[in-house]
Amino acid sequence: MFLKSLTTAEQQAFIALAHRVAQADGVLVDAEAAMMRAYQEELGITLQPEVMALEDAIAAFGSESSRRRAFMELIGVALADGHHHAAEVALLSHVQTAFGIDDATAGRFTDWVHRLAALYAEGESLLEAAPVAR
Repeated sequence: MFLKSLTTAEQQAFIALAHRVAQADGVLVDAEAAMMRAYQEELGITLQPEVMALEDAIAAFGSESSRRRAFMELIGVALADGHHHAAEVALLSHVQTAFGIDDATAGRFTDWVHRLAALYAEGESLLEAAPVAR
């Protein structure tokens, strides 16, 4: 959603970080895999995430804006399966610290991502609802 303004190097780094977050709990569920495919399609990237080390991916973000955009999206990746696993939380915490994002800002990002996820779920249920008789 907010990744188009990233540089190509930042987009590739984001994909690498997103794969790490999605797999942090040792399981890549369908929702996480679908989200990863969607990100790669949106950005036109077919990067194999194993090719970028964690700290290299973190260091690739050149501005506060790009770090904030990536971090917010990473929260969404962690929530794709409906909950935060301890390993995902630990990885997000590491990225948050490396990106220089304070706890209050991270909390606002997390709250926003939760609200957005709820709106998407509501939209899905509306689209799947039976048609109204006329």
